[in-house]
Amino acid sequence: MLNLRRTTTYVFIITLSALTLLYPIPMSNEYDLSKIALAQPRIKIVFVLLTVLGLLIPRLLAKRLFARLVILIEEHYVALHNLLKIQHLEIISAERMRKTLHLLNRTARTIVTLLLGALFISRILSLFPEALPAAHELQLMITEPLSIVGKALVSYLPNTIQIIIILVFAHYALKVIHVFFHAIDSGIIVLPDFYPEWAEPTYKIVRLLVFVFIPFLIMPLLPGANSRFFDEVTFFIGLLVSLGSTSVIKNMTAGIVLTYTRAFQIGDRVRIGDVNGDVVEKSLFVTRLKTTKNEQIAMPNSTVVDSNIMNYSALASDKGLILHTSVTIGYDVNWRQVQKLLLDAALRTSHVLHDPMPFVLQTSLDDYYVNYEINAYTDQPNHIAATLSVLHQHILDTFHSAGVEIMSPSYSALRNGNDIAIPPERHGSPRQHLPDSPPEKPYKAFNLEQGQRVVQKTF
Repeated sequence: MLNLRRTTTYVFIITLSALTLLYPIPMSNEYDLSKIALAQPRIKIVFVLLTVLGLLIPRLLAKRLFARLVILIEEHYVALHNLLKIQHLEIISAERMRKTLHLLNRTARTIVTLLLGALFISRILSLFPEALPAAHELQLMITEPLSIVGKALVSYLPNTIQIIIILVFAHYALKVIHVFFHAIDSGIIVLPDFYPEWAEPTYKIVRLLVFVFIPFLIMPLLPGANSRFFDEVTFFIGLLVSLGSTSVIKNMTAGIVLTYTRAFQIGDRVRIGDVNGDVVEKSLFVTRLKTTKNEQIAMPNSTVVDSNIMNYSALASDKGLILHTSVTIGYDVNWRQVQKLLLDAALRTSHVLHDPMPFVLQTSLDDYYVNYEINAYTDQPNHIAATLSVLHQHILDTFHSAGVEIMSPSYSALRNGNDIAIPPERHGSPRQHLPDSPPEKPYKAFNLEQGQRVVQKTF
């Protein structure tokens, strides 16, 4: 198998032999060629031997090198084909890649053979004075392009070294930075006022900045960096970026603000604007929520920052989240009984904490009923809807079992003003009347409003 050391050795020997063939003696102009043409026969014989040697050695090495390349192609063309695949998309088939690599190998072998043959012919022609012009032209056709390419490579070598140093330094610097932030995330390194969940997004921001600034360091070192064409292309690309990245920059800035203000974390139950859901993704550009209806909503970070954010999970694990719902019960039901029924319903509900205990608030005393609000603590903010549903079921069960109607009564009656509008005592004492009241006259009054409780009162 062809390895890197053997390949380097072959290339070095071929290059050295080619240089020996090109410059066995100084031949930079026609005068040097004429020296060979006018030399003595024994010198010409030595020159021919050197020329043949300079042709055979690189030819044999090149033949062996290209033969090994054929074996290498057959062994590794499938792996190279897999590298160029994008998931299930084939840019080029494996057989087509194999044929293309063999074609490139044969083309390179032909070019090397032609160059060596042309150099050999130019050396042989230089032995004859009449063929000196042809030998000189043939030599220039080969050596001038190679000389231009060689000089360009040599002149660009310092810039190449600088680019390699920049890339290597950036690569290992990112590795060190990643190890540092990973240590912060895992708690190995603790920085004051720097939360562990900031480690990963901070590393991503630093990596993005490195990837943005590396091209600015490398571009002046590229070939043609000082040309007018390069300046125009750079200006055009900068104009496109500046015009097309306004919303991108805005969303990225908003993402950074959300990260470092710790408005919410992955998995939190939040309300953003009019959307309720669990946070499933938080990136520099977008926040994704999964609603209780199993819908995924992608919200740009700029929209999230401009909206009101209600985080149900922020304090739920420490102090508990208070769930609440309300019922309206008439004045004829004792408020102590209503509170007891509501507390019993709350304590029977799953995900409701017994410590702290639920509590009831009487939020309003309306014309016909009292508004009771049951408040219960939970440490499961991701199950708010299910918990409230079960709480409502238990409220219905407890009130129905106690014979208390959950309705909002509305009265329409003519009364003599002597009856007292308070419920009977807990021990069932009779209704009280104002002193010196006239005898009761039974009559009926009905509420005619559709959908409300019809109350029959006897006065």
